[in-house]
Amino acid sequence: MRSLCGIALSGMVLSLAIGCGKKGGAEGTASIEGTWVITGLEFGGEPMPDEFLTKEAEADRTITITPDKMIKKKNGKDDTNSYTVDRTSTPHHIDMTVTRMNGQDGKMYGIYKLEGDTLTICGTESDKAEDRPKEFKTAKGEPVAIMKLTRKK
Repeated sequence: MRSLCGIALSGMVLSLAIGCGKKGGAEGTASIEGTWVITGLEFGGEPMPDEFLTKEAEADRTITITPDKMIKKKNGKDDTNSYTVDRTSTPHHIDMTVTRMNGQDGKMYGIYKLEGDTLTICGTESDKAEDRPKEFKTAKGEPVAIMKLTRKK
């Protein structure tokens, strides 16, 4: 379970970031640029272990989102991934470049929603956009992950 969560977390953290645009307006048009902390992760129907969410691990769960990149510290270095979004889709779509464990680039297709200071991303690594999740849920045996982030103030 722990290694599966670690793999899922690495994939999500290394590849998931959303947003661009200006602040204000309706949900979906508000900017998500800024600093976020991962507050929840689920993969294959299993939640992340509670010890991951301890205050001591907050630095390891912090992500900075720019208009087209997500930056996270990994082993003391910036780990940067790019993404694009489609806000005309319901739910909103996100396509991400993934740095796999072997160093090769891959794609992750997902959906996202922004509710106040909570950002929820659901995605799966795949070569095909049609594998994109259609709803915010995971199930046992499926390679789908959900990550919840809270805006850091």
